[in-house]
Amino acid sequence: MLYKGLNCFSNGQATLYHDATNDDLVINNLGTSGLDGVTINTLGYSNIHVEYDNSTLVNGGKIKVATIGKNALGQFITLNERLIWYDAQSQKIQYAYNAGLLPASFNLIGSLNGSPVFDEPIDNPKDEPSAVIWVAIGAIAALIGAGVAIYNAVKSSHIVKTTRTYNSEGKWTVTREETIDPNPVTIEVNGQFYLVDTWGVKVSEEIPEAYENNIPEILGVQITTSGISNLKLTNITV
Repeated sequence: MLYKGLNCFSNGQATLYHDATNDDLVINNLGTSGLDGVTINTLGYSNIHVEYDNSTLVNGGKIKVATIGKNALGQFITLNERLIWYDAQSQKIQYAYNAGLLPASFNLIGSLNGSPVFDEPIDNPKDEPSAVIWVAIGAIAALIGAGVAIYNAVKSSHIVKTTRTYNSEGKWTVTREETIDPNPVTIEVNGQFYLVDTWGVKVSEEIPEAYENNIPEILGVQITTSGISNLKLTNITV
């Protein structure tokens, strides 16, 4: 189905419906397998902004957002995965990243009104014997005014921004930021609390000029769910 000029494909048993009145793409028939959802073909653009809304997350269930790319061999690969769920006991929206897809070190970043709030280097725990693949590294603190904070947290965006710069050593520095931009909320990171309206992860790598073809091409965004009734996309820009 074409939405905002981009092809969108259903995953698993999900069905797609265009709500012409609100100009939303509604994804229905979502089950508990974790395989149902939507994949958006972003046509190789390096900057992507997908807005989605699912306030039913507070009733349980999970949302997984993945950035899909293509490597030098032409194979489709997953570049990043983020898992989102509501923890009723703590009354927080929890965020975890697939550590197996992140480099040995990366940065957690956050900003408010375009100004940096934090840029914290993180050592990837995936190399530790006891580490799990999914690492929880952030939570929306929704203890006060929980209803509004939770709704704003799940009515958010998946933003991918990729930059390439050529340095004096004959290498490409490739930086990819994958962020979320809920309305201003307080997020807890490593025991510290920050007021932000955009936050996420930043990864950078240096690639010699001779291996420029090894820089992965971004092809799309996939959003799948488990245990929620429906999801809707409200806008996509590239």
